[in-house]
Amino acid sequence: MLIIDIINANDHAPEFESMIGSATVEEEVPVGTLVMVVRAWDADRDLVTYEIISQSVPGALKIQSNTGKYNYGINPVLKMVHTG
Repeated sequence: MLIIDIINANDHAPEFESMIGSATVEEEVPVGTLVMVVRAWDADRDLVTYEIISQSVPGALKIQSNTGKYNYGINPVLKMVHTG
């Protein structure tokens, strides 16, 4: 008997609804306020997860890994630009 597991190759990069997005957060906005939502899908129908790799102000934004929702973290008057 021969068993072969086929592992899905990541041959399609995720496609973003919009390649560029921006948002401005005013200084009196409560922590946890939704700032923007990033949406992407994978041509292989793989699960797309999101993460913030780096920030100029650590903790200023939080992203929900399964939804792409950016939420305000800690920093007042933060301008954020997303590029896909």
